[in-house]
Amino acid sequence: MATIKKDKDGMFVVRATIGTREKNHEIRRKFKRQSEAKKFANNLELQVGRGGDMAGSNISLTEFFRQWITVYKLGKKSESTDKWYQTALGYVEEYFGARPMSSITKMQYQEFINYLGETDRKTIGHPLAKTTVSRVNHYIRTCIQDAIESGIINFDFTRKVEIVGMDGKPENEKFLSLTNLNKVLKLAMNGASMRHMADYIIITQALTGARYEEAVGLSWDRIDFDNKLIKFDRSWVYKKRIEFDNFGPLKNKPSYRTIPIPDKLVDVLKQLQQEQSELFDKTGYKDKNNLVFRNADHMIINNGAANSTLAGLCKRAKVGYKITTHGLRHTHGSILIYDGVELMSISKRLGHNDLQTTLETYAHEIDEMKTRDDEKIVKSLDKLAILK
Repeated sequence: MATIKKDKDGMFVVRATIGTREKNHEIRRKFKRQSEAKKFANNLELQVGRGGDMAGSNISLTEFFRQWITVYKLGKKSESTDKWYQTALGYVEEYFGARPMSSITKMQYQEFINYLGETDRKTIGHPLAKTTVSRVNHYIRTCIQDAIESGIINFDFTRKVEIVGMDGKPENEKFLSLTNLNKVLKLAMNGASMRHMADYIIITQALTGARYEEAVGLSWDRIDFDNKLIKFDRSWVYKKRIEFDNFGPLKNKPSYRTIPIPDKLVDVLKQLQQEQSELFDKTGYKDKNNLVFRNADHMIINNGAANSTLAGLCKRAKVGYKITTHGLRHTHGSILIYDGVELMSISKRLGHNDLQTTLETYAHEIDEMKTRDDEKIVKSLDKLAILK
């Protein structure tokens, strides 16, 4: 069923098509080692083979969900999305263990959701945020709907579940104001160097709205200094062993985009390019991937390290709260909204899957803009002479 072929880059590609004629899915995964590719292919065939005999069986929710994400989800989008599915699997296994999927009732599933959102769980020490619980429920619900369609179970115990969880940050603490952003960027610019690469990454994210994995996946040939453009067409994927870190796909099709960048970012990136080139020439280091954010130790720092740097910048700038690198993306979009940029343009610049994603992400800012515009409308109408 699964085939393994070596591509032009020396990667071993596993391909397989599974499912029925009415509903099939293509699986495509790349591996550096042939042994890893064979292991994945064998595991895939084993799990699909089991799936053929699942109807009426006592397969556990844990096992079915594991097989489902392996076959249908893992490797299809970004590395971060894969981690979310693996995290959800961990929650399912932690609570349900080997309990048969067919024996789970609607009330028991609600108790699971309550457990995630209201219990001080030993694994993380506090209840999950409501948005996280909602994401986990969405994954499980989609899995259960596929199980019902396949005839494995006949009851959707996830239907009309009530999502609970901790409230997230206040809306105004999910991003920086323009004033605070300027303070943070000034500090970042003063500290940016090959030894402090996080500062360069933070500046780039703030001025492009890029996701972290998109930013660190940039190579110098993706930057057009003459036309002031940046092309996002791949991410940087971290593996358990550094030598296996490599390029990966972006989150969705609209994420593949080319966007204009301001003169200030052009100047910053030119400065980095010169600094990097001089250091690598001096040490004799050659980066085969030509990555923009390869630091003095020839490393691409992870998101956690960049978040720590950003938290420090927020503290030094006396912001009063800290944001993550993803918050820089939210900041970028918010500033454009408040400046009156069309939502469709913002959606395309950020690589959102659709306009609805933009509307949901920036609902608070859009409401604020509506209130401000309503006041403008009333003032404009009050100026009409017809009633004077």
